[in-house]
Amino acid sequence: MRHPRFRQGNRRGLTLVETMVTGGVLILVIGLLTTFTSLANRIFAASRADADTQTSAMTAIQTISRDLRNARGLHAVPSSNPARLQIQLPTYTSTGALLLPIQEGKVVTYQISGTRLQRVVDNVATNVADLGTGGAATFISTGGRDLNKNGTIEQPGEVTSVTVTITTRQVTYTGSKAYDRSFTTSQEVVMRNWQIPSTIQ
Repeated sequence: MRHPRFRQGNRRGLTLVETMVTGGVLILVIGLLTTFTSLANRIFAASRADADTQTSAMTAIQTISRDLRNARGLHAVPSSNPARLQIQLPTYTSTGALLLPIQEGKVVTYQISGTRLQRVVDNVATNVADLGTGGAATFISTGGRDLNKNGTIEQPGEVTSVTVTITTRQVTYTGSKAYDRSFTTSQEVVMRNWQIPSTIQ
């Protein structure tokens, strides 16, 4: 019995040159994809660091500003802490209205502990924002007095506004690449109750 014979076409394998060209194109494509992915990761890391520094700074300045608007007096506390400020608040009713006649309320202290800005009331510290390594807070009162200087005490009537400056810093790593971002924002806060005498103990 005769077996049918299969006719083979003019088929052949890849030559060495074709294999090398195909491999080179493949390596080029992989290289481009890797570069694109790395670039995207770097852009994302830098954007995240920028967003974190801005968010922390704005949170800190908004929290401090709210207390300063209602402050009756200020006191820069002599301390090794590079940024510490005491704010005397008036007393409020349970509904949040200002109690009349005006009475002394709580004393709020802002201080930096490590990298965190803290708000301290009744010896209980609450973290307001992470300023990052190298972050800072400065308070300049009416007339250009630096409230960070030890021993500087502002008497009621001397202060009509305080300029708060917050600097935050964030370092983000992508592999071995470090992205160092910093952000500084300032706001002048007008004190609404500065005319009323008060004493900070």
